[in-house]
Amino acid sequence: MANFTKSAVNKKYDELRGQLKAGTLSQSNFKAAANRLYKMYHGKANAATRNKVSQPSAKPKAAGTKPVNKVPQRFADGGKGGKFDKAVNKEKAKSNFFRSSSGTRGDNLASNPKLKSQAKKPKRSSFPPGRSGATAYAAALVKYRKLQARVPKAKRNTNRRGRAI
Repeated sequence: MANFTKSAVNKKYDELRGQLKAGTLSQSNFKAAANRLYKMYHGKANAATRNKVSQPSAKPKAAGTKPVNKVPQRFADGGKGGKFDKAVNKEKAKSNFFRSSSGTRGDNLASNPKLKSQAKKPKRSSFPPGRSGATAYAAALVKYRKLQARVPKAKRNTNRRGRAI
């Protein structure tokens, strides 16, 4: 089985769980088999199957059926049938909250926003676990710090009392 689909892997995993519950498979053998399935599905050899976009099947629909709207239609004021949507109201309340620290309504404004062209600091969670991931993360941090050293820090304009202008 070179090409594993998600449904085939899930079916095999369910079979393994059934064997574990029945007692015919030990916990350590179950973990080993589950890890093998994970590695085979997420491996490079299965990348083409895993990343393939599934096409919806073209089944002819019956002549008398109407399409079903799963999302209810909203009124212009954001309500559903005269009642207001709670999620919409919560978002409005959050965005209208007055912040005394910045003197603004809504989100805090960054005083020195980062440019999109600037590199982001790498996160440890973006690298694989274990020693190989740690070395890759350390190398990425070194590269990031070198880039940061090259970029001069923006000097803040202050008046004679040391307050920002």
